[in-house]
Amino acid sequence: MDAGKQIPIPLGEADGVHRPTVIPTNYPPIDTFGYNSKRPYPNFGGVTMCALQVNLRGNEEILSEAEWAVLTNQRLIAALNRKDRTEITDDVPLADIVTFKKSNGGQDSRMQPGLQFLGAGIAITVVQFFFADLISSQLAEIVLFLLGAAGILIGLYLIIGSVMRIKPFTVVVFSVLGSRDIPVHFPGNDHPEADNMMRLFTRAKRGI
Repeated sequence: MDAGKQIPIPLGEADGVHRPTVIPTNYPPIDTFGYNSKRPYPNFGGVTMCALQVNLRGNEEILSEAEWAVLTNQRLIAALNRKDRTEITDDVPLADIVTFKKSNGGQDSRMQPGLQFLGAGIAITVVQFFFADLISSQLAEIVLFLLGAAGILIGLYLIIGSVMRIKPFTVVVFSVLGSRDIPVHFPGNDHPEADNMMRLFTRAKRGI
C-alpha cells in the first residue's frame, strides 16, 4: 500500500445515505515514532502534557506522563536538566526502581488578601491626612497612623511573597537502585495524575 494513500471507511447508513470518511495511513507505527504528545497521534494513556520525544520499543506503550517525564510499561524516562529540557537525562527500567514517594510543595497565592490589606492601609492613611483637623485626640491619630502603616506593610509583604513564591506542585520521587532519585513534578497540590502514575507504575512493576 502506498504511503499517504487514503482509505474510505463506511461509518453506517442509518438514514440510507452512505457517508464514508477517510483516515491517513502513513502514520508511523506506535513503537517506532518519537513520541510527542503535541503531535496529532493518538495518546494511549495518561494525560496529554508531555513535551519529551521518546522512541518506544517493541511492545512498549505510554502509561502516564508529566511535563518532563514519561512512564511506560517498561521504563521511566525523564529530562532533569533545567537548561535543556529536550535532553533525556534518565532512562531507567522499571525493574531498577525500588520505591516511590509523593509529596506536595509550594505556596498558594495570597495576592488577594495582600491587595485588601494594602488598600485598607492606604485608605486609613488618606483619611488621616485629609481629615487631620477632625481628629481631636492625639492617641486616635497615633492609632490611625499605626493601622495605616501596618496595613500597607502587611499588604506589600503578602503581594511580594505571592510574586516571588514557588507555585503549588506535586512531586513523585522514584528511588532507583544504584543511581540518583528521579523526581516527577505535576502542577498544583495533590494532582490526580500523580496518583494515577503511582498506580500504573505499581501495576506495571508487578507484571515484570
